[in-house]
Amino acid sequence: MPKVLRNRLFQDYKSFVRAYIDDIIIFSKTPEKYLRYIAIVLEILDKVYIYISVLKSFAGYPIVRLLSYIVNGKRVVKTNNRITIFKKIKFLATLDILE
Repeated sequence: MPKVLRNRLFQDYKSFVRAYIDDIIIFSKTPEKYLRYIAIVLEILDKVYIYISVLKSFAGYPIVRLLSYIVNGKRVVKTNNRITIFKKIKFLATLDILE
């Protein structure tokens, strides 16, 4: 799903849904809200003829680590894994060493 389309589809629902490339993350504080949010997202996708694969879908996880984020029932938190990894990279002082 193109980024522009993802942003347009879910711009009014940022409080409970995030979309990344081909992943859609729905989160809530209660099971009741979670079911309601799933219905909203499915309705939005249905209106634009986008369908999800049941075989590739997962629901009800209390916490999920996705890309550089941790998603739980309360919030989406960015982790610093990427920053830590880049800080550990040793760069060459000069390109002469490559020859």
